[in-house]
Amino acid sequence: MISDQLRWDIEDERLTRCPKKTKHSLRKSGWSKNDIEIFERDVNDIIVDTSSRVAPYKLQFGGFILAALICIGATIVITVGDQALGGLLLFALGIIVLGGGFWYRDQLIQRKWKKIAQELSQFFQQLSHDHLGMQFEFHIRGHHSKKNKEGKQERTSVWYERYIILTLPSEDYIPPSKRASFRDVRGSGNKTTDQDEKFEVGYSQPERKERKFHDEDGNSSSVLPYWWLVGKDKEGRVYYINNFMKKTQWNPPTPDQIAKEMEKMNKVLPPPAFDPNSKSKQKFEEVKRRSIVKRKSLIEISHGGKPTKEAMKDVKPEDRPGYEERRKKSGKKRSRKN
Repeated sequence: MISDQLRWDIEDERLTRCPKKTKHSLRKSGWSKNDIEIFERDVNDIIVDTSSRVAPYKLQFGGFILAALICIGATIVITVGDQALGGLLLFALGIIVLGGGFWYRDQLIQRKWKKIAQELSQFFQQLSHDHLGMQFEFHIRGHHSKKNKEGKQERTSVWYERYIILTLPSEDYIPPSKRASFRDVRGSGNKTTDQDEKFEVGYSQPERKERKFHDEDGNSSSVLPYWWLVGKDKEGRVYYINNFMKKTQWNPPTPDQIAKEMEKMNKVLPPPAFDPNSKSKQKFEEVKRRSIVKRKSLIEISHGGKPTKEAMKDVKPEDRPGYEERRKKSGKKRSRKN
């Protein structure tokens, strides 16, 4: 286990008492005493509620009770009724029911812990938003030996240990709310000053707008194209990353350097000729139109309205254009696979 990970065991379908070391590490990571108690209570509630829903006691031990009743009936038939053959048959039936009860209980327990793992996964996803930088994992591991009360290893059938791993945030972790941002000075309507503007390592927006930033002294500014990034080393010095040429440099790129790289990029990958009448363009416009019409129709139906037949064409798959052709093609593909 990694040094920044904590293990919290589950025994008898409940979390064990939180160890002092685990509690101290959680308190250092910003957890309060109340947070630890709430976490323990919520996990225990999830385990107990899921167990009672998926594998109640009446289903786990119902087969054993039925097998015991059948065996008691077989004993009565043999001793009181003097019907040895019938009693033996009933006794054999009781043994079969007992074996089926063991198998069914094992299946129930496996299903129960799978469902508990799913419920805990959803709970941990929500919890990771409240405790930023932390990770929560639920583990199940099987063994054929375990320590007894004296501390010695003893051989058993498959014994499962269940536990939760808490991964603490690293020391250099910075919450998203406190991270620097890379702002667009020219495109934003808000007024920003040189002191407010910060940047971090990362690409520009998908539309590939140029980004303007200021150095630490605030003396000079430079406009970087989308294939350039800005980073800082461990000592806080600013350097520049050229993703196109796969290299870094300490000085910002000059306009001549950017122009040469732009020319080289156009030679390597020239833009395709745009055809407004292409099939892909028409298909995109048709899909866009149908999706808008379908959305409006579904909203109208949810409000109790009745859309027109023209609007309902795009809601039902069989009314959409080209439905028969797509159906024939899919039928041919299925026949080939078979």
